[in-house]
Amino acid sequence: YMELWLIFALSSALIGGMSSLMQRYILRSHDFVSYAFLFQILSGLFFIPLMLFDFKVPTDIFGIEIVLLGIAVWTITSLCIYKSVQMLEISIGSPVGSVKILFLLLLSYFLLSESLTTSKIIGTLSIFLGMFILTYRKGASFSRLRDKGVQLTIFSAFMLALASIVDKTAL
Repeated sequence: YMELWLIFALSSALIGGMSSLMQRYILRSHDFVSYAFLFQILSGLFFIPLMLFDFKVPTDIFGIEIVLLGIAVWTITSLCIYKSVQMLEISIGSPVGSVKILFLLLLSYFLLSESLTTSKIIGTLSIFLGMFILTYRKGASFSRLRDKGVQLTIFSAFMLALASIVDKTAL
């Protein structure tokens, strides 16, 4: 019999992959702003039942500021992600988007004072090396980095890392 965590991990990977394919399919022929709006509204509807359990609105000014900052960052992030999905093939966009881990490592170290270990640095550098290999074209290193879709994907990865930092601060 399978461990429960493994079932959840495999389900998450499968659903995430299918979601990426569906997003790319839809965004190839539809407006990314409309898609982002509908996706966020429908996702929000799924959270309404969860509000019945221990839901608290922040009362101090810092809590309200961090919630507003989170809303702004997530809005920009979502628009950038959907536009980059629209512009770039999944086989390139998904691996390039994993540069988010580099941004998360740096932002969490500088903004949250989290530890920076050798294993984290080596793991992050190996991901960055993979992105370099993926974007390499013979005769011109980093040539794909000039592609607007790749640039937007990297910016989206930075914004997603920033959104994660804001969420961690809020929590």
